[in-house]
Amino acid sequence: NFWEAFNIPNQTDYWINKRFTDHIRYELDLVSKLAIEEGKEHYYVNEVVQPFLDQAAKDFKEYMKVYIDTED
Repeated sequence: NFWEAFNIPNQTDYWINKRFTDHIRYELDLVSKLAIEEGKEHYYVNEVVQPFLDQAAKDFKEYMKVYIDTED
């Protein structure tokens, strides 16, 4: 799946492969259903999901620094 991303140059969204997005989508669907059932949509978005995604983006940036020379 990952190598298919390289067939479409210069389009960053295609670098995120289907396997990754399918896993995230599945988990977000579960969280969404739970949030709606509990009536806590804003809580789950702002206090659960978004902080995780922010941390994942930060971790990815740090991980990539190990392999390529990037600036902050």
